[in-house]
Amino acid sequence: MAFLQQNMFNFNRHFQALAAEVLDRCWNEDRLKTSELLVRVSHCWGGCTTLGLAYRGKIEDFMAESACASKLQRIMYGNLSVTTTWYWVRF
Repeated sequence: MAFLQQNMFNFNRHFQALAAEVLDRCWNEDRLKTSELLVRVSHCWGGCTTLGLAYRGKIEDFMAESACASKLQRIMYGNLSVTTTWYWVRF
């Protein structure tokens, strides 16, 4: 049983690394499309997004990629910019 658990753990880490590598390559190729793919709902994954799966799976290496960080920053801060005055910001 311990052998099976170790194999599953190794497969998990391997595929996490592959996913992060694919994401990085996509990000370098087309940032807009990669950003859209991160939040696209997939019925193959139970109606979840790629970011949602990574969050629920606690895949920190994937979430730390530039593409995820950029998309999450846009989601969190929306249209705020350096020139946005404080009286336009609602909390």
